[in-house]
Amino acid sequence: MESYSSAVHCFAPDIATAFHRAVRAGDEEAQRTLLTEFYLPFAALRDLVPGYAVSLVKAGAQLAGLAVGPIRSPLVEATPEHVAQLAAIVDRGRAALHRLEESRA
Repeated sequence: MESYSSAVHCFAPDIATAFHRAVRAGDEEAQRTLLTEFYLPFAALRDLVPGYAVSLVKAGAQLAGLAVGPIRSPLVEATPEHVAQLAAIVDRGRAALHRLEESRA
């Protein structure tokens, strides 16, 4: 992979950057950990509702304190329950990242 882009970078740049570094370095443990703890749960949540690829990124940006505009039709806003799940997924991803960093310090 020559380059890497992720909408996750908009709301969890620490996770996206760590995953990119792991891919570039061939660090399979970090890749597996971040996939299991963050990316796969995020993808599963994203796949629940058509258009959530956009809606959840905007919700994540709002959770990160960024001002973003509303979702435009025909897409729908993420439900409060799904936003809470997103917040928990981000927390879980950051906790996994922290554990990885501590184990390598």
